[in-house]
Amino acid sequence: MKDDSKALRKRIQKRLPSDMDMDPHIEQLMYMDYMMFMERLAEEASKVAKENNRTKVSNDDIMKVAKDVLHEFHG
Repeated sequence: MKDDSKALRKRIQKRLPSDMDMDPHIEQLMYMDYMMFMERLAEEASKVAKENNRTKVSNDDIMKVAKDVLHEFHG
């Protein structure tokens, strides 16, 4: 978890103005939201793969559900 969190922090920090820093609590919330999104994306893509009688999730399965899952997390 720490390595993923560090990578996410670096990506976000690059997009912030140079004079700004992130509060550690915000970083944790963003990381948890990211992990929940990835879990939901994997679950939905898995459902699509099973509906098509496949045992592996493909890129196409992920792309089919990505828009709907992303919409759920944008609120």
